[in-house]
Amino acid sequence: MRTIVILVLAGLFVAGCSTKPKVVKTDPYLIPKKEFKSTVNIVALAPVTIVEGFPDTEIVQAQFEDMIEGRLRNYGYTVLRPDQYITTWERVSSQMGGVIDPETGLRDQAKVTQAMFATLDTLKAAFDLDAVLIPDIVVVEAEFAAGN
Repeated sequence: MRTIVILVLAGLFVAGCSTKPKVVKTDPYLIPKKEFKSTVNIVALAPVTIVEGFPDTEIVQAQFEDMIEGRLRNYGYTVLRPDQYITTWERVSSQMGGVIDPETGLRDQAKVTQAMFATLDTLKAAFDLDAVLIPDIVVVEAEFAAGN
């Protein structure tokens, strides 16, 4: 259920940012807007992750977090700031002994998943959380010619 709520919220955010949203009737994660609005009230905003090497990462991250938070509040949602999410994540993952595999030095995806669900459970218990929005900024190439 949590995964569905997260995916639906992320989908609604992306659809709201596009100029011509496309609704696919067969998508199992879409629910009527009224139903979504009536069941989701409190949203935790995870920190915006930005691809490595992006200039002014901290400034861009703060701007996007403020913009997303403002938009969610305008739609009537109660929003938990990214610092609340990250504090909970750090405490939970630390209690688990971290999410880095000591042999490889890489993130252990199984531990990351376990920590994520434990973080969601902790936030749900503490704040009666309904959803988490985990935004990413990625860089993609786009053709540009003659002003288009």
